[in-house]
Amino acid sequence: MDDDSKPTLETCEMCGCTSPLSIAFKKVRVHGRLCPRCQQEVLTKGFYGNLLVILAGLLFLSVLCGGSLWRYAPLNLFLFVILEFAFLLAHELLHAVGAWLAGGRVFEIRVGLGDKVVDKRIGGLTVALHKIPVLGLCVFGFANEDRIKSRYILAIVSPLLMHAVLVAIFWPGFDLANLDGAIAIPELIFLINLFLLVANVIPRQINRGGVLLWSDGLVLAKLIRGQLKAGVLHAQYYLLASVYALAQQEYERMRQVSQDGLAYHPQHPGLRNNLALALLELQQHAEAAALFASLLESDEQELLDAFHLTPEQLPFFQALFRNNLAYALMLQGNSAGDMQEAYAYSKEAFSLVPWDPNIQGTWGAVLVESGEIETGIEHLLQASQYQVTPRSKAVDLAFAAIGYHRLDEKEKAAGLLTQAMQIHDNGYVIQKAKKVLASS
Repeated sequence: MDDDSKPTLETCEMCGCTSPLSIAFKKVRVHGRLCPRCQQEVLTKGFYGNLLVILAGLLFLSVLCGGSLWRYAPLNLFLFVILEFAFLLAHELLHAVGAWLAGGRVFEIRVGLGDKVVDKRIGGLTVALHKIPVLGLCVFGFANEDRIKSRYILAIVSPLLMHAVLVAIFWPGFDLANLDGAIAIPELIFLINLFLLVANVIPRQINRGGVLLWSDGLVLAKLIRGQLKAGVLHAQYYLLASVYALAQQEYERMRQVSQDGLAYHPQHPGLRNNLALALLELQQHAEAAALFASLLESDEQELLDAFHLTPEQLPFFQALFRNNLAYALMLQGNSAGDMQEAYAYSKEAFSLVPWDPNIQGTWGAVLVESGEIETGIEHLLQASQYQVTPRSKAVDLAFAAIGYHRLDEKEKAAGLLTQAMQIHDNGYVIQKAKKVLASS
């Protein structure tokens, strides 16, 4: 291959990782262009720091002006943050109410970014609150395809109506001077709801590390224009149901839900991927590997339609499929050829998306199993720090324990395995690590 034909690599100016997927990188203030992982770190660490700087500045100005200026502005700024979080939560709850009224199932309500403050399972619903009061998400779907577009519209519109009503109620009495002259609850309610209404109604995409999130307005526009097909929306229900079954470690149910969805949508790549993941967890490694391998041959247009992707986003999913195939081949491990293929697929996936903890964790595990133990342990320990689910974190730590055992560092190995078991004492990899450490 000529040098001219090689893709241009983007480099994160914070952690130094490289990738040809420039869509994932973003310029963040003084830090330069960052990968998604570093974007998240900067956002999490910087939000409240910036807020404190603003408050300190306002208080300093108040002192300089003898208290005649900015008397209530710092307090109102603090109240703005609190009320914004409350209305974000109300926004997502009304999406949920709309979905329930329309006969749908709500899988998760999430508010904020950064580290989780609350993560509760209430019946079949996951509720997650994060530190940074920006953005929210309500995950819902409909098992019945009948009038599915109309029901989606009801669920999407519900919180927008709330914002519009509150803006109409508080607009006549709005007085900007009150933001400094009093505790301005009515003005804050007006401003927050006006902001949330406009931000959600405008059809736009929000780039989060190459994952393009849609505003409510964009979803509505696509539904009204017919760009979101009923079949795609119906398949999404089974896709979500299988994903949340995985999160609850209900692997048999995950397999059943994926198969139910494939009965309606036989070629859906997401459902085939999730069926393979279920088979992987049920230790049917060969069957899972075969399914993952077939996904690499998926038609590009099929992927674009199934996941609502732009062509620039395709490599993310192609990296995911390669990562999953590598993991299945590694666990299968029937021959040296399996490990060679696992190494090649995992290396390619990691070269595309090095910031994803699951992909980095697989690469670390493959390195450990291939004899590059020190480098593998380094990747596994780093990936474990960014894993979202306890299961994934425990798997990374268990593979790192296997690595240390093979380096004859038995104490470190035992410590990591104990830590992994405290997080998630279940699954094939944990049992494998126990057997390895119990050996000589």
